[in-house]
Amino acid sequence: MVYMEKIYSRLGDGWVTELTETELMKDIVNGTQSAAKNAQIDPLIDDEINHLFDICKSGDKRTGVERGREIVTTYDGPTIEIRHAGIIANRQ
Repeated sequence: MVYMEKIYSRLGDGWVTELTETELMKDIVNGTQSAAKNAQIDPLIDDEINHLFDICKSGDKRTGVERGREIVTTYDGPTIEIRHAGIIANRQ
């Protein structure tokens, strides 16, 4: 599969990066295979990989998914505190 369109994204530190659709698909496949190996679970099927690809290539600033298809894509964010509500969500 050959993709040509450029995709703009952000790295974990917030830095803007540009990659091709081919590079994005390669990153998704390699990352999910590595995660499955590390977790000793089955790798994602093609439909799931394509779903992730569609989410990641979206040009929208915010992207939502259908209920039940949510996934965790990162765990490197800072601690979030909503003081007036007494809510603290941290990385532990």
